[in-house]
Amino acid sequence: MKKLTAYIIVFLLIILVSQSCKKHKYEKELIGKSLQNQTIVEERFLTAYKRIRKNARNGLAVVQIERDACGGCFNKIPPQKQMDIRMHKKIIVCEYCGRILVDENVVAKM
Repeated sequence: MKKLTAYIIVFLLIILVSQSCKKHKYEKELIGKSLQNQTIVEERFLTAYKRIRKNARNGLAVVQIERDACGGCFNKIPPQKQMDIRMHKKIIVCEYCGRILVDENVVAKM
């Protein structure tokens, strides 16, 4: 019985290590893409993004509108602001948490 338990523990550890390696590889790919995209974005937008991301509780600087509310703090977004976000004419931030708001179409393109 003790050997079986030890084998199960070793097996679970192997699974955890392999999943960690996959996540690490995926994270490296995303960091590489991020560095490539930083050359495209204007410096002032990049600085604002990094500041927002640093201050955000869960590290999300850009969130989508979900059920007429901010995807970060879940406060209701007024209809006029939602329309401005859908028009894509300027960058709109949540007046409560300061995160950048995007609509579902932007998220679907990713």
